[in-house]
Amino acid sequence: MVSGRWEGIVKLLILTAQRRDCGAVGCKAYDTEEATWRHLNFFQHEAYLHARVPRVKCPDCGVQRVSVPWARPGSGFTLLFEALVMAMVKEMPVNAAAEIVSART
Repeated sequence: MVSGRWEGIVKLLILTAQRRDCGAVGCKAYDTEEATWRHLNFFQHEAYLHARVPRVKCPDCGVQRVSVPWARPGSGFTLLFEALVMAMVKEMPVNAAAEIVSART
């Protein structure tokens, strides 16, 4: 419970690094890094995905975090959450959409 509000938390385990942004093949595992993404609400409760995401050492790019299939690189939101918010702000004021998804202002 955070600030008097319940939050849903899903912890994920990533077993394989499936794709790299630069397209390099055969990069060696370097370490993992904890990451969090805001996901769609679970009923009225905020939900977050937490995962230890692998980082690889690329000879061209250096140490990079691998991409995950549920979010854009560098985003703190899942693709589903982003799609929901974009659909909502097309149809209603931004403040109304922010209140529905419990966005902190």
